[in-house]
Amino acid sequence: MYPDLGFFVKNTFGIDVPGLWLIKMFGLMLACAFLAAGYVLLLEMRRKEKDGFFIASQTSSIVGAPASTMTLFWTFLYGFFMGGKFFWIVLHFQEFGYDPAKGLFSPQKINILAGLVVGGIFAYSKYYEKQKELLPEPKTIVTDVLPSERVGDMIIVAAISGLIGAKLFAVAEYTDQLFADPLGTLFSGSGLAFFGGLIGGTIACVAYGRYLKMPLLHLADCAAPAIIMGYGVGRIGCQLSGDGDWGIPNPHPIPDWWFLPKWM
Repeated sequence: MYPDLGFFVKNTFGIDVPGLWLIKMFGLMLACAFLAAGYVLLLEMRRKEKDGFFIASQTSSIVGAPASTMTLFWTFLYGFFMGGKFFWIVLHFQEFGYDPAKGLFSPQKINILAGLVVGGIFAYSKYYEKQKELLPEPKTIVTDVLPSERVGDMIIVAAISGLIGAKLFAVAEYTDQLFADPLGTLFSGSGLAFFGGLIGGTIACVAYGRYLKMPLLHLADCAAPAIIMGYGVGRIGCQLSGDGDWGIPNPHPIPDWWFLPKWM
């Protein structure tokens, strides 16, 4: 059982690498699962494009216009989160290492002053950038985008909605813990249910596909092998971290006929 990458490296290679304990094994494999699923989805969508089932959609962007209020607001919010979390992590490094997910997502664990300063810098930088690109008459540029070029966006949509669904599905099974510690339960890195992630990710990706006018059946055909790949890689994380694996004790963990290295 390897709760973090540091345990795995030390047990396998006998090397103690400082800082690897911050990388939690399940979270690492979960990220690998999304990358593997995204690669399979990309291959499948390219196949569908070649067969003529997916066609490009048009997207427009305005060049030469000043930064809008909403753009500045979201830029400030992004900088506030990044700066506030970064300085909180620096000042509470040990606490962050114990539960990185809780440190990242808990609204209470943030340095407000650092967030305001960094958010302001980000917003001003965006404003200054847009001012340099100003044109007497802003232009609207229309480009064709293939569905396969949106795989990155779809993976982000699936990751965010899937994690939210997995957390809500898991929390629903332990309402006593939720009522006892709402923030701690919701923002803890532990407790993720696969079916909740599947439901949340499916709903969000179907909605995103409909927004882009992708044929639903062909999108599902592309997603099926990607989900299988993602599930398989993610479950390796369960095995490595010792989370969510049940059964009777194995009386012969290394049988007599075993010829591969013991760590396998």
